[in-house]
Amino acid sequence: MTARLDTRLLALAAIAVVWCGALGAWHATHAAPVAIAAAFDLVVTAGVVAFLLGVRGRMLAATIAAGALAAKLVLGRVLIVAGVLELATLAVVILRVRRARRAWRAAREHEGHHAALVTALSAILPVLAAELVATELAVMGYAITGWRRRTSTAFAVHRTSGWSLIAGVFVALTLVEAPLVHLVLVAAGAPTVAWIASALALYGAAWLVGDAHALRHGGIRLDAHELAVELGVRWRGRIPYAAVVQVTRGAGPAELDVAIAGGANVVLSLSEPAELVGLFGRRRRVHSLALELDEPDAFIAALATRHSTESSPCASAR
Repeated sequence: MTARLDTRLLALAAIAVVWCGALGAWHATHAAPVAIAAAFDLVVTAGVVAFLLGVRGRMLAATIAAGALAAKLVLGRVLIVAGVLELATLAVVILRVRRARRAWRAAREHEGHHAALVTALSAILPVLAAELVATELAVMGYAITGWRRRTSTAFAVHRTSGWSLIAGVFVALTLVEAPLVHLVLVAAGAPTVAWIASALALYGAAWLVGDAHALRHGGIRLDAHELAVELGVRWRGRIPYAAVVQVTRGAGPAELDVAIAGGANVVLSLSEPAELVGLFGRRRRVHSLALELDEPDAFIAALATRHSTESSPCASAR
């Protein structure tokens, strides 16, 4: 825990140095080329530095989003450049929307919602941009429409961890705290900062709601010839049954632990590496995977049944 905190503090310090250098150069010159370079540093350089120092997930996304917001608010000339880029991107999307629709329909037949969205967007955008946009669209979509009853046949992962309750508490605290912070900032003579803080707080609350619903609608699904991992927008991937050589009940060492919050209760050992795609397109190839399931024993039994149909031995340790 202390090591993780030290890493985050180091990352924040490095990001602060990048930001100070970028904004200092802009204020010293007010030149258009410097403004564009400063915007690049605020968004891309700061994001790369954070990633190299071990920052992942929401903190990395927050670093990039904060840099983009600072570029638009502080660097007036960059706002024009950003607007042009956004309009160009929108034009490309409009011109290629038919291609994206075809890719979406084809992907929906054998992929989950998030993976199909990435496939569709990859037809009109670079892969990294497609992953980023798909993640944001999926989370916001789940936040708005995810309240309907869960109908998935996958083995659930959201109840045992209690993550829905944890997310709900954070959302409630945010909704209580954000108006108070807003009023304090307005009273202190910083209305712009107040609105920015409130918008970021509401966006963060929506992210928590969307993430919780995405987990509720996902899970671990046993398809005809492979095991589909669909942990909301956090992790997704497919593992052939023939690649699973051992299923261990309980926690244990694994190359990748995708437990939600409470701790893994099933570990899969694989004969060949499986690729899993994480938040914002992060990829990992692993020979072992730790899962947290609501019904681990039922999952192990069902997986053994599927394995028998594949004519491949599967050892199960309890």
